[in-house]
This record gives sequence, C-alpha cells and structure tokens, in this order.
Amino acid sequence: MAKWIVGHGIDEYIAKLGNLEMKSEEMCKRAVFDGAAIVANAVKANIAGLPVGDPRQGKVTGPQKQGLLDGFGIASFKNDGGFLNVKLGFDGYNSTVNKYFPNGQPNAMIARSLECGSSTYGKHPFIGPAVRSTKSAAEAMIKTRIDEQIEAIMK
Repeated sequence: MAKWIVGHGIDEYIAKLGNLEMKSEEMCKRAVFDGAAIVANAVKANIAGLPVGDPRQGKVTGPQKQGLLDGFGIASFKNDGGFLNVKLGFDGYNSTVNKYFPNGQPNAMIARSLECGSSTYGKHPFIGPAVRSTKSAAEAMIKTRIDEQIEAIMK
C-alpha cells in the first residue's frame, strides 16, 4: 500500500495551487493570444502576397489589398462555458468607393470573395492555407506558454 507523508511544505504547495487557480484564466488568455498571433502573422503574410490586378482573375486592387491589411486583426476574448475563444477577422472598409458602397467596400466581403470566389472575383484562397500551415505551431506555442506560466507559479 502506498504511503504519503505530509511535510512542512504542504501549506506552501496548497497556496501555490490556489494562486494557480486564480490566475488560470489570465494564463490561458495570454497563451491563446500568442497562438492566435502566429496564425494572424501567416494570414497577413498571405495578404501581402496577394497579386494586384484585375479582380476577375483572382486579384485585388491596391486599395482593396491595403484595406485587408489595415482591417485584419484579432478580436477580444469570449468565454463560452469555459472555452476561451478568440476570432481573427476583418473590420472596416477599404477606400474603393462606388455607388453601391459610398463608404468604401467592406473588407470582410472582399476577403470572403477572394477566399471562396464569386461571380466578380476569381478564387484565391489566402486564409485557409495560412490556418492549416500554422495549426501545429500555434498549438505548440499555446502549450509552451501555459507550461512556462505554470512553472513560474509553482517554483
């Protein structure tokens, strides 16, 4: 039969576990944000690599490309029943003004049109490949960050 002898450090250990519990959500948020940043950097690199030209050939105009770069980012965290979710996406409008879009074209619409193709835009995926290529690196970053933070608290 196993035997466990409680020593002098049990109170200190319990205090560290309590501290770990209190900081766990913030630790996870930092780790998830670092993982999301890896994916976001890959998406931005793919946006920068989009060919400029005629939209019917899967290309973007200069203002559309700049709008995608300026409007892309990481949204704030949302706690869905213990799951910390963060979204990467597009916000705002580019500077291409016409009668249908007097404030400029929505960046999310341009991104979706390029990713999936439309009657106006040829298909030129740039989000999916970035997500697929960085998934394992992002997961590894999250694990590393959480392990580092646990180790710092439990010292």
